[in-house]
Amino acid sequence: MRVVPLSKVPATSRRFYDFGILSEVLGPIPESSFIFVSGSPGAGKSTLIAQALSAYTRDGKYAVYASLEEEERNIKARFDRLKLATEHIHVVDSTNIHEVLAFCEKNAIRCLFIDSIDCMHDGSNAADLLQKKNVAMAIRNWTKKNKAICICISQVNKNDTLSGLKAVEHISDCNMEIDTDGENRSIQARKCRFGPAGVAHAYSMTPEGLR
Repeated sequence: MRVVPLSKVPATSRRFYDFGILSEVLGPIPESSFIFVSGSPGAGKSTLIAQALSAYTRDGKYAVYASLEEEERNIKARFDRLKLATEHIHVVDSTNIHEVLAFCEKNAIRCLFIDSIDCMHDGSNAADLLQKKNVAMAIRNWTKKNKAICICISQVNKNDTLSGLKAVEHISDCNMEIDTDGENRSIQARKCRFGPAGVAHAYSMTPEGLR
């Protein structure tokens, strides 16, 4: 156990990154951040993330897209339809969180997107709820250790409740929701440790993405 007097903790500046619409809703996103994005099927979660990753990688930084529910060609087709660059984005299909994080560490990649956290496991035989907590803690520790950013989709159940998010939402820095009304989208943070929460931002779903 490490004990440090709070008065002795040095003041350090944090780096902030542009994630497009995510940054419009949350404010500038700092390193070591862990963010959940939720919404009903078809709300635009994958479109939002594609636009966010494109904004992040625009200046040459790399990101990992952990695709557990879609084939790589479907992801590439979405980026192409939205006219988004893909040169600096790697797609991985492992459901083992430790394999995914090890790949990121080996390649010094500090931005990870997971679709979705509900499909991830930690390689143990623990019960489903404990697995989800273990996965969330592994992500939390990775972001802190590597000054990295992880964005995870959390699925919505048929009864319109979040799939197990209540068990792990305290571990994250931000919990975002996308609400739908036809082509209109309302995006807000229910919780945010570094920016505004409870402020709804209005967008429209267009052929070019969220605008």
